[in-house]
Amino acid sequence: MPIKIKNDALSNNEKKAVKTHLEEIITRHQGRFNLEDYQLLLEAIDSISNSKHNNIKELSFYLRAITKHLELKDNRTFFNIGEKRLLASLRFFYELEDVIPDYIPDRGFLDDIYCVNYAIGKETPLNKNRIEHLAKHFKKQNISNGE
Repeated sequence: MPIKIKNDALSNNEKKAVKTHLEEIITRHQGRFNLEDYQLLLEAIDSISNSKHNNIKELSFYLRAITKHLELKDNRTFFNIGEKRLLASLRFFYELEDVIPDYIPDRGFLDDIYCVNYAIGKETPLNKNRIEHLAKHFKKQNISNGE
């Protein structure tokens, strides 16, 4: 998986809840992502991009990579189930009501990381590689900016 977390960081029930919530998001939004949601997403990613926790910072790179992969700046509707799943993982990240509230110290973003890993893991090898390449690009860019 792209973002490293311990295998037992989430219980089996929490993992199941993440997958269930992800499917609910897919059903609720039907592959649509409006401009207002896009702005909220970018703000939420920016809010974690300077985290002192490596896995949270890494999450920001992968969120940006998925956003770029989907060309979300220009695309507003998606039909492919893989794209819908990736899109739902972005929504999962910035929604207030997810499995583990983000404000819980040391655990708050574990469900978001698991969700992103799960969505990427379901992609084709070509798409996984593209997302991984984009995430490495964002990480390198972040390091070269001295952040």
